[in-house]
Amino acid sequence: MQPFNEYALGKPYLSRLTLRFYQNEAALLAALKEGDVETASGISPASVAELGRFEILRSPLNRVFGVFFNQNQSEVLRIRDVRAALEEAIDRDALVAEVLRGYGVSLTSPVPPTVANGMLRKSASSTPVSDPALAAREKLVAKGWELGEDGVLRRTSGSGSDAETVELSFALSTGNVPELRAAAEFVKKTWERMGAKVELQVFDQGDLSQNVIRPRKYDALLFGEVVGRELDLYAFWHSSQRNDPGLNIALYANATADSVLEKLRATRSEEERQTLYGQFEAELMSEVPAIFLYAPDFVYSVPNTIAGIELGFIGRPSDRFLSITQWHREVD
Repeated sequence: MQPFNEYALGKPYLSRLTLRFYQNEAALLAALKEGDVETASGISPASVAELGRFEILRSPLNRVFGVFFNQNQSEVLRIRDVRAALEEAIDRDALVAEVLRGYGVSLTSPVPPTVANGMLRKSASSTPVSDPALAAREKLVAKGWELGEDGVLRRTSGSGSDAETVELSFALSTGNVPELRAAAEFVKKTWERMGAKVELQVFDQGDLSQNVIRPRKYDALLFGEVVGRELDLYAFWHSSQRNDPGLNIALYANATADSVLEKLRATRSEEERQTLYGQFEAELMSEVPAIFLYAPDFVYSVPNTIAGIELGFIGRPSDRFLSITQWHREVD
């Protein structure tokens, strides 16, 4: 019989690990600079520049951030041409560069890069335009929308007493988190340049969850979804998940998509899964129920004195410790 080994992955090189927790990022940054802690996660991209003497490690998170439309609440967002124009207006690469300081990747699908594994098709390449917002506006103008003196697009249908005018105006809700606020401001400015009137509504996290997301009281919601290691999108897009506590915050309902998602849960064939994912994506993209924006990086600051750190897949912050048995200070 083999002797009991208390270290399942082998004896680690480091003898002790101390975890400390801080109320906010400012306190965490101060602790790093004063030497109270050696490593730190959860550093915002805007603060990375302050950590000159630390090595910055990064790994894509299994998060999908985007704008999810509630067509039940907003009349103008029921118009597919409007949703398509709002999507085309956004320069995702510019958003990642400005808001995330490059610590993230732009997205055009509901799957983060960490778990895509080639399942979904690559976005078709297109000729870049100098200002996507203005190009999107021109597409709406070509379809009967008119830009008023106030810079807002409107479309009138019918004539005389039966005439009805729709204004491209809606509210954009998000959480009171620096990254989300900055992303929402970027999107708002882009859409206003296109010709939309956007009211930005920022809520504390608890208020956002209880009084906005759960009762589905929003026109458009800038928010994030956490996709697990297994590529299962049922909880986010199946019509049975539209109401609380379901996670289908776009309130998406499509019989074809439902059928595909159900088949995906049943099959074990990798080839069939690839075919089904392609069908699901094609159905979803044709309707534009949401605009996918970016997947942020997990940012981890470490001192130059520690080696052997391999982040790998980060599903949750604690996953950074999966390789801790290989961390070391001494080298030969």
